[in-house]
Amino acid sequence: FRERIDVFDRMAAANNVPQHLQARAREFIRESRVHEKYLQAMKVADGLSTTLKVNIAEHIAAHHLGKIQVFQKSSRHFKSDVASLLKSHFFEKQEKVLLTGCVCIVQKGLVLLAGFLIGPKAHWGEDMILTHEGLRLNHPAKCLAHTMLLTLERSDLLELLHQHPEESLRIRRAA
Repeated sequence: FRERIDVFDRMAAANNVPQHLQARAREFIRESRVHEKYLQAMKVADGLSTTLKVNIAEHIAAHHLGKIQVFQKSSRHFKSDVASLLKSHFFEKQEKVLLTGCVCIVQKGLVLLAGFLIGPKAHWGEDMILTHEGLRLNHPAKCLAHTMLLTLERSDLLELLHQHPEESLRIRRAA
C-alpha cells in the first residue's frame, strides 16, 4: 500500500497533478485495498484443487446469490457456476455506476439508485433476465461511498444457461 502511494506521489509531482486530485487518488488507493485483497484471494483460490474450488464457489454462491430471487430455487451446482462468473468492480465515492445488463451486488459501500439506498449484500439489476430491453429498469446509480460491486453480466448468464437447460427453463418462466 505504502509503495503504491509513493509511486503515485512521484508520478503526481512529475506531472504537476493538482492537490485536490492527489488527495482523491490517495483516498481511492487507500480504500481500494479491500478490493485488491478480494482479487488476490480469488487468484489464490484458482490454484486450489477442483473439489476445494467447487466447495468455495458453493459458499460464495450461497453468500452472494442467496437473496437474489431468480436464483433462490436454483441447484447448488448452478449457483456455484454462476458465482464463478461474478466480476469485481471498485468505484470512487460520488462516481456513477454505468453498468447495464447485469446484476450488481454491493460487497462494500453504499449506492443510491432511483431514490433508494443500497448497501452491502443488497443488489439490483435482476431484471436483466428479461428478453425485451425496454422492460428493464436502467436508472443511473451513484456511489455515496467507495464501493465494491460484484456483477453478473447477462451475456455470461445466457451462455451458462446453455449448459444448464433445466435452469434455463425455470429462469425463462421467471422472466
